Amino acid sequence: MASLLKDRRIQLLLVLIALAGLLLALNGIHFGIEFVGGTRIPVTLGKSVDASTMSQVIETIKTRVNKYGLSQVIVKGVGDNQIIVEVPKSDPTVIQSIERLLREQGRFEAIIDGRLALTGEDIINIGSSGHEVSSGPAGVQWAVDFAISRAAGERFSKVALGKAEYPVYMFLDRPENAVLIMSPEDLALNVTAGHEQVMEVLQAALRKESDTVDLLQLTDWNTTKTQLLSLNKTNATVVISETADPTIVADLNASGYKMLLRNPAEMRPELFERPLEGVLSLSSWPAIGLLSAPTLQRSITEGSVSQFYQITGAGSGRTQAEQQQSAQNEVRTLKSILSGGRLPVNTIIGSSTSVSPSLGAEFLKYSAIGSVLAVFAVVLWIFIRYRNTKIVLPIIATSFIELFILLAVIGSLGTIDLAAFAGIIGAIGVGVDAQIVITDEILRREVATTESSAKRGFTKALEIIMTNAAVAVAAMIPLLFSGLTEIMGFAISSILGMLLGVLVTRPAYGAMLTRIFEKEKAV
Repeated sequence: MASLLKDRRIQLLLVLIALAGLLLALNGIHFGIEFVGGTRIPVTLGKSVDASTMSQVIETIKTRVNKYGLSQVIVKGVGDNQIIVEVPKSDPTVIQSIERLLREQGRFEAIIDGRLALTGEDIINIGSSGHEVSSGPAGVQWAVDFAISRAAGERFSKVALGKAEYPVYMFLDRPENAVLIMSPEDLALNVTAGHEQVMEVLQAALRKESDTVDLLQLTDWNTTKTQLLSLNKTNATVVISETADPTIVADLNASGYKMLLRNPAEMRPELFERPLEGVLSLSSWPAIGLLSAPTLQRSITEGSVSQFYQITGAGSGRTQAEQQQSAQNEVRTLKSILSGGRLPVNTIIGSSTSVSPSLGAEFLKYSAIGSVLAVFAVVLWIFIRYRNTKIVLPIIATSFIELFILLAVIGSLGTIDLAAFAGIIGAIGVGVDAQIVITDEILRREVATTESSAKRGFTKALEIIMTNAAVAVAAMIPLLFSGLTEIMGFAISSILGMLLGVLVTRPAYGAMLTRIFEKEKAV
């Protein structure tokens, strides 16, 4: 055993198992709606688009849906004219809200020091040069250009006058006539600034002429309810965490308030702190639709009227790749915000298809049962064929290791839907077939008397397996780029399974088997 652990092929396999376990611990495993229930909504674009436009459409839909607290929604492109929106819920009310959301346009507002500076109607063009991200001595920088109407330019110059370094709060669907109720957990922010300074920054973002969002801190519900009633906001929209006490939510509903339930991550504002300078800034607060808050440059706060503006910033991250990705994400988000959620092409919302959670659980149960039965059938066949536990056990162990790694990688970094699961099972079957080829080649050489005969058998088998894998991967590539959601998951999991086998598990299995036969010959 000690000598086997010194083999680099075995070491590589153990490292991969550890990494797979770490992925599962950090991200968990994500199943598609076929297994956990949910609804799939097809969105057909009015015309075929290029990859850049498709990315913009997907990002806009994500921004539009996620601001409603539906962060688990999956949005993915299919070909060049279709998008699939998968919702891990089958509640008709939620589905209707999402379908309505997909049809509607967002409401963009830019607010400076409590005054409305811009709306979505003011913006007449958003830059799309493709050169928004650049690298230089100062790191990765990003910039978004946009143009506004002449009347809007005059209004913006008046609002921004003398407001250098003030934040421009950029909202998408800011709640109107609203009250925000936050618990101590929502305000447990990781900053060194005191509570009063934090509240001052938050209150500044909530201010707007004639429509300030009131902020109440939830401690004792009776006290908070009294404060809410004293605001005298009839038919107000109450924004509160979806994890709040159900009795509080029920009481608010009974009192006639409209409810906006947000997940805890959205309730918590994102603050940017520079302790040495005593500066505390708010960068985003999804609970109220605040998605970005760039600061005003001095040059545009001196009263001059312009119709052309540019928002700039730097990518964050330790490496240039991370900064590049951060900058690209910021550009996409800002474009989506400035457009008010408008899509660059017309869309047609198709009929949704639903899978109930109970039926999804049945799919998962029967898939698991089928997998176990398949494994037992394979084990039985292998035992009948070889009648040698020294051969059977490594094959079984290798198959389960492949299954674990594939489930961990695909399930934690992506989603395991029915097609992906079928691909994983198929990859395991191909893996067993490959191990039988290795075993037969080694057994055929076993009659030789030289110590390296098993190794020569494994080398010959690996040549056969690599050829088969190359052909299989080539056959899967057209499916991978077919644009058909139903088979793309199958192609991805099949290709990953084949690469895992050829590069890691087959060599490791060969190392185990050759070591077994060499040891037997030595005895």
